[in-house]
This record gives sequence, structure tokens and C-alpha cells, in this order.
Amino acid sequence: MIEAAEWRARLLAFETEVSKFLGGAEEAVASRAYNAHEALKKVSALSFNQADSLKQAVRCVEAGLNQAAFVLAWTALSDLLLEVTVDQLEAVKDAREKWKFTDKTSLAEEHGDFAITEALKAAKVITKSEMKTLQGLLHRRNQCAHRSDVFPTANEALGYIDEAIPSAEVLLSRLHGST
Repeated sequence: MIEAAEWRARLLAFETEVSKFLGGAEEAVASRAYNAHEALKKVSALSFNQADSLKQAVRCVEAGLNQAAFVLAWTALSDLLLEVTVDQLEAVKDAREKWKFTDKTSLAEEHGDFAITEALKAAKVITKSEMKTLQGLLHRRNQCAHRSDVFPTANEALGYIDEAIPSAEVLLSRLHGST
């Protein structure tokens, strides 16, 4: 008789093999989009606009607008970056003495997302690894938002959204001085 652990291992191997064959199929994209919608429920502390940006990113994938999905997913992270930076105002201003901002609007008008991630790292609000992850996501967003020869697949766009969710959770954990 086969043990439960062996059955589980066989099932996981089977699922992996099937995913290789069906990964690009339309049904697989719809299934992954559904999974992305479910994953968004885990990030309940997002503002309405942040959550809506991520939901719209998934809807873009469902509609075949993969580049737009990258841009919309980043929009949620960008808003969170601004929120965390304003929340950690004193620490960021200590790290960036010349920065003059009082709210999200003035911060966004004066500084780009890349500089904000660096300032959060300098202020010890995020780690170097978290900064690099955010900058990598920003780079991929920029490739889709600006003229380039990058044409992501639906699976790549859904993967980007999947990667954005843990970064959103990290930023949410940094609000109000918690680490």
C-alpha cells in the first residue's frame, strides 16, 4: 500500500508536469487570474485605490492588456511607497535632509519612485533586499510603460502581480513604525 506522503509527492509531480504542458493555454491564464484575485484578498489592509489598482491589473490580463497590467500593479506599490515615506517622515528627512515634502502629493511631485526606495533604505525603513526587489519591479514596470520591445505574456503579467503582493505586504508592515 502506498503511503500518503508518496501519493502527495506523486500528485505534486503530476501537477508540475501538467503545468508545463498547459501553462500557456487560455484556461490556465483564467485559472491564474482567479488565483491572483484570491491572493489579493490576503492584502486586506490596502487602501481602496491600492486594492483597486491590483484588481484592475488582473482584469487587464484577462483582457489581454499585459503591459497595462504591469503599470497598474506598480501604481498600487507606488502609492504605498508614498504612504510609507510620509508615515516615516522624520526618519526619511533625517536620511535626506534636503527633501522638503509634507504629504504624498508634494513628495510625488518632487521625487521619483526609484529615489524614494533609496531614501526608505537609507532611513532604515526597508532593507537593501527589499529596496532591490522594489527597484526590480519598477524597472519591469518602466519597460512596459515606456516605448520598448518588451511584450509580456499573460503569465508574465500575472507573475508580476504575484510578485507585487508580497512587496505590498512588506510596505504595509512598515506603516506606523512597525517592522
